[in-house]
Amino acid sequence: MNSHILLHVDLVVGQQQSSRGPLLLVVVIEGVVVVVVVVVVVVVVEVVVVVVVLKVVEVVGVVAIIAASVVVVVVIVVVVVVVVVVVIVVVITAGVVVLVVEVVVLVVAAAVVTATFPHSHHECEVLSGKENEAEESERRWKNCKKNPGHVKFISPQDFKDNHLPSFLTGENYDEFCTIIDCTVRLRVSWTSQARRNDDEFSGCRGTHMLRLGTGCMYIHRGHVCSKDNEACPCDECEGKVIRKHWKFAVHTARHVVYNTEEAKQTKVDLFYDDESCQQDGRMKTVLGVKVLKTRPDRDYCEMLCVTHDEDLGERIESALSGSFCNTLRSWDLCVQELLPIPWLTRRSGSYRVLIVSHPHGQPKKITMGESTFIDLTRKNSLVKYNAATCAGSSGAPVFMLGPSHKLFFQMLSPIHSGSFTVISNENKKPLKRLFDALGEQEESDEPPFKKIFGIVFKGKGKRSGHPLEAIFGNFKDQEHHIEQVNYGHRKPHPLIKMSRK
Repeated sequence: MNSHILLHVDLVVGQQQSSRGPLLLVVVIEGVVVVVVVVVVVVVVEVVVVVVVLKVVEVVGVVAIIAASVVVVVVIVVVVVVVVVVVIVVVITAGVVVLVVEVVVLVVAAAVVTATFPHSHHECEVLSGKENEAEESERRWKNCKKNPGHVKFISPQDFKDNHLPSFLTGENYDEFCTIIDCTVRLRVSWTSQARRNDDEFSGCRGTHMLRLGTGCMYIHRGHVCSKDNEACPCDECEGKVIRKHWKFAVHTARHVVYNTEEAKQTKVDLFYDDESCQQDGRMKTVLGVKVLKTRPDRDYCEMLCVTHDEDLGERIESALSGSFCNTLRSWDLCVQELLPIPWLTRRSGSYRVLIVSHPHGQPKKITMGESTFIDLTRKNSLVKYNAATCAGSSGAPVFMLGPSHKLFFQMLSPIHSGSFTVISNENKKPLKRLFDALGEQEESDEPPFKKIFGIVFKGKGKRSGHPLEAIFGNFKDQEHHIEQVNYGHRKPHPLIKMSRK
């Protein structure tokens, strides 16, 4: 994703409470040890001095004893001064070392999070090409670290039978079933040289590395089946009127299909609902023809597809004819509960979210969640949500339901742009915060590291052994909370546009 559409997403990591921070505990323990060592050294020195003095008395008498006593006092003072200096140096060094270690742990934790969620911005599934495409896709699905087990991913049939009827009935039920049918898998086998240097796939330019994404079919220019004397836009027909054709548009993310060069190398898999669809021939594949429109600021791409297969064309036409974006009811803003939006355009947790996608290039799945933030006041409206997504979900249609469970009309639905994890750090002067934290430790139970970085790592159960175990302990064995935030861009509402004029 280009840097100008990246989001500032807050991530809370390990917000468990801890009674004492490791930094102060280590300093106190080392201070006690040093004091004990000092006492032992002083006692040993005094014993040695007394023995020496007694021997001297036998030889030289009282004057020598007085001189020896002065020497002993001087030696003791010097030893005490040296020991105090050593204690101060050790304590300061220990504090700095522990701080550095904790900072390193934070960096390592961030690296572990990044390794756990490799698709940190886009959510295309990029295949290595070293093994069979289907086998690698299935392996990625089984070994997924973002959503192990994929318990939140529901098959289309299960969703229609057991989930959808609970909140959608009648026309809305049929409309969402149509949405499921219109969702397609994209397999892009070329990366254009025209991609910018800051593009996430700039390192793949000029290669045939396969990436998988999702899209959704729409009617292009009001009809699917070609009219009389209408030229076919595909490369095979070269713009000539040769035979009947059916055309449709696919909406997806721009980082999935960048331009026409990539569109021509894109396979669009239709009606891939389950594994049996490939075996019995229900799944059909067409090639992309060209990119009709892109919006880099919205990470949006509209791609044209064409087929000459009459059976497939009629099936596509039947599916798209049920699409609710083609009915006049779509423009009834009161029915769609969009009328109040221009006056209440920044909302949190307001709508149920439904996403249809092909995670890891597998058969389509449906996930549900809530919108965590909606901002339609931006030029390119932004929606954040917590519905589960995986690699392969980039470009998937995101649908929101209003308070009375009415679907927002499709042409305004967001397109899934990505998902990423960030460890936030709003503190700009950690060393200053360290000394402040140490000074305030008696008045607060918050560990100094939490005061500095806002993060606490707390292991499971009771800790034993050296205090640094809390720092050096295995990160994967420690409790941590990671919030995964997904986001998409949506077309601004028409009333929002009018309000800006």
